[in-house]
Amino acid sequence: MDIFELSEMVAGGDEAVTTEMQRNRLLRTDVHCQPCGRQLTQIRKKGSMTGFVFRCPGYRRKEALTTGSFFAGSHLAMKKHLALLYFWSCETSVAEATGHVGVSSATVVPVLPGYLLLEAAAGTYCTGCTKELFR
Repeated sequence: MDIFELSEMVAGGDEAVTTEMQRNRLLRTDVHCQPCGRQLTQIRKKGSMTGFVFRCPGYRRKEALTTGSFFAGSHLAMKKHLALLYFWSCETSVAEATGHVGVSSATVVPVLPGYLLLEAAAGTYCTGCTKELFR
């Protein structure tokens, strides 16, 4: 992926970014309800980090797509995470990446260990992700 493809994807909105993150197994796609065992469905939800949540058709219980990932607890929009991952894959400095994405380094520092985990576990945690996502 080059910077122009990244730009087009981000311009595609939450759905395009979320789909790409799920395709590369950075976000979950197959989740089951703990109480009833039914498969949760993905629905739109304004105000959520990804623009979507999982919901149980029986219990109506909702769960974030980011639960269990290193994105959990972050309030940064997924398109900004995707852009940061892109710059990280290009080995851009934190100062430059935050300048390009429009976030502070204080916002990025808590998620850096997650990016480093992706690099360390490439091929085991998520097939085809990390730096290969952008080649």
